[in-house]
Amino acid sequence: MTPNDFEDFTPDDLRYLNLALRAFPGVAQGLRAVVDVASRLRFPVEEASTLQAAIDSSGVRLGSQDIPVEHLPQLMPEFYFPIESEEDFVAKVADACARQREPYGPNMPAVTLMEAKAERRGDPPQIDRKQILQLAGFRPDEAQPASPSVGGLAKRGRERR
Repeated sequence: MTPNDFEDFTPDDLRYLNLALRAFPGVAQGLRAVVDVASRLRFPVEEASTLQAAIDSSGVRLGSQDIPVEHLPQLMPEFYFPIESEEDFVAKVADACARQREPYGPNMPAVTLMEAKAERRGDPPQIDRKQILQLAGFRPDEAQPASPSVGGLAKRGRERR
């Protein structure tokens, strides 16, 4: 099901939604955290400090974990901002949870949050075409070497009809 295929639930569906959320407590707890925080926000949220200000000093509870407010920049780094709408907020919270090592849930062990930073590890190696072909198993030193092409190998010097 794509987001475009989704049909909103009606008030008549509430009983079944509650039954389903009881069967999936991790989803229910995540939903409660999102609803709690979203109710205190005004969209768009331009920066992380606005999100932190909307959360009290005790932090956010996700499943069995209390996430301190000072850990929010690690969960939702600056590239998540701005948050344009409620839909954007839910999508970014879901992405932040998915990026964590373990999913949040009622029986989840303690999460160790890593510092959010990007690190450049140098330039890619400089390899000429001949070396690339050799590494791929081709023999570029032959009189008419084969080379990779769309749909398989192409021999140089042969015309296609």
